Amino acid sequence: ERGSWMEADQCWAEALGLLDSEVQVQASVAELRGEFVRARCWLACSEAAELMQQGDSFLRDDDVFEADARYSDAILRLSQHGSDVEALRCTLLLKRAETNLRKWQYSEALDDCKAVLGKSKDPPNRVRACTLAAKA
Repeated sequence: ERGSWMEADQCWAEALGLLDSEVQVQASVAELRGEFVRARCWLACSEAAELMQQGDSFLRDDDVFEADARYSDAILRLSQHGSDVEALRCTLLLKRAETNLRKWQYSEALDDCKAVLGKSKDPPNRVRACTLAAKA
């Protein structure tokens, strides 16, 4: 059985903290740390993409509550990763905004659209965010 994602993030942060705190070994573990961060980012993106596909499936079946839960879980998976995952994060925020509109949760939809407008430079994402925000 898989452990919780939050627990894994805490362990990951602690491990990085240990690597960063050991001044004597920092130079020798810098490459290892980089590989560790890249692998963790890849795993987070893979899990987020899988959750997004599940959300899309629920949305096609008009189960907006389960779709919203999957999109929110996927966004949470990406929370520890910065600009490297921004494109995927923006896609998920737009999908969750659309889902929130369908649930009549206009404030939440607007918050997601604002987040996309603040992060994305991609014109199609910005247009979609503006369109969804106007509907909210």
